[in-house]
Amino acid sequence: MGKSIFITATDTGVGKTIISCAIGLALKKKGIDAGYMKPFQCSGNDTDFAVKVLGIKDDKKLVNPYYAKAPLAPYVAFKRAKAKIDLEKIFFAYNELKKRHEFLIVEGAGGLLVPLMESYVVADLIRDLDIPALIVARAGLGTLNHTLLTQRYAFDYGLKVKGVIINGYTGKDIAEKTNPDILKEFLEVPLLGVLPYVKDVQSKKGLRTLVKKVEENIDLDALLQEEKSPTKKLVVEDKKYVWHPFTQMKDWLEGEPLIIEEAKGSYLKDSDGRWYLDGVSSLWVNVHGHRKKEIDISVARQLSKVAHSTLLGLGNIPSIELAREIIKIAPKGLAKVFYSDNGSTAVEIALKMAYQYWQHRNTAKTKFIHLENAYHGDTVGSVSVGGIDLFHKAYKGLLFDSYAIDSPYCYRCPKKKIYPLCGRECLGGLKEILECDHSSIAALIVEPLVQAASGMLVWPDGIYKEMSELCKKYNVLLIA
Repeated sequence: MGKSIFITATDTGVGKTIISCAIGLALKKKGIDAGYMKPFQCSGNDTDFAVKVLGIKDDKKLVNPYYAKAPLAPYVAFKRAKAKIDLEKIFFAYNELKKRHEFLIVEGAGGLLVPLMESYVVADLIRDLDIPALIVARAGLGTLNHTLLTQRYAFDYGLKVKGVIINGYTGKDIAEKTNPDILKEFLEVPLLGVLPYVKDVQSKKGLRTLVKKVEENIDLDALLQEEKSPTKKLVVEDKKYVWHPFTQMKDWLEGEPLIIEEAKGSYLKDSDGRWYLDGVSSLWVNVHGHRKKEIDISVARQLSKVAHSTLLGLGNIPSIELAREIIKIAPKGLAKVFYSDNGSTAVEIALKMAYQYWQHRNTAKTKFIHLENAYHGDTVGSVSVGGIDLFHKAYKGLLFDSYAIDSPYCYRCPKKKIYPLCGRECLGGLKEILECDHSSIAALIVEPLVQAASGMLVWPDGIYKEMSELCKKYNVLLIA
């Protein structure tokens, strides 16, 4: 499969089509088979011009999947035309053309934030195609702001940017003369070249001149160059410096680990460009998938204000707003939010809260009940109420004593019973402990409904409710 580049710009009318054709012709002159694609076109004949100039023989439906007559942003144009956009059609065309050509040039519509569909802009398409971008910028006054804003937004969106090309340079005014050097100073990507203005580019003579100017002024090798794989160096440094959790380091050092570079949706990409299904959701915590646009934007906005502010003696706006929304959907009776940064410390906090609750009432309730095969984390308190020896046996001397009861595990019932004829005998241990020792029990702690680490043990209906009722009956707190 060939290489590809997405030609975007700081604005509309900057010269994306001219740059696309110029690069394509220059590559063909080098003997490289260059293909062309414009996923969206609204009015005009850019696609026809590029197809003719580059001698493209591919099916027009692949080259330009969507065309609208109105000179508007694609979202507006296709909405007015009552036409439905199917992104899969674009993805199919892109992959098909990429197979056919050594180098595929994909031309965008306007700039990165031009709407293509509802809540979907050009930057989303670049990200979904997983393709590096090339930014085309104007030569004159205003291009510093437009170009740097485009670069910044591309980075915030997680896009790879090959570089910037200034198009239509005449050198007639001081802004044009000074802009290239200023951009080199402020850009975090290469300025790949400054393309002079070429008169009448639609004529054969103009095109020949354009190609010559590209060869003289644009760093084509940078576009063609593949980044060297950093994997070998990263593996060496990982093994030298990183201590991995829940990992036999002897085995790790003898193997060839995967090094993850980026992610998208439900998939992870390694440092060699291979994609994998993130089947464990990055250890069960990535509920919404990777690079979720709404989350990324919100995080970036917050980081631009303040990354961290303590709640010890201070409040902050996000903590207040989030707590308010959590309480709206929380079960009745839960009225306050205490923040923690991970599951283990959340359990530690809950254990301490339960312990302190009874201390404030001058009641000697200091013990905890947990389920067999429970997993609540890896700090000392959370391990003390855990039940998986594989994880916890080595630290037994550090732990406080607690009661362990049977898990509600119908698939392989420890009582050899069949649900629902069993009468929920698995709760017998809990009932017995509460009857005999409820005066010293601070809390029952459970993973409600599903015990994940022990093998996805799914509880039968009603069992959690019965546990809750038993805790209320014997005046014991329930941590879930």
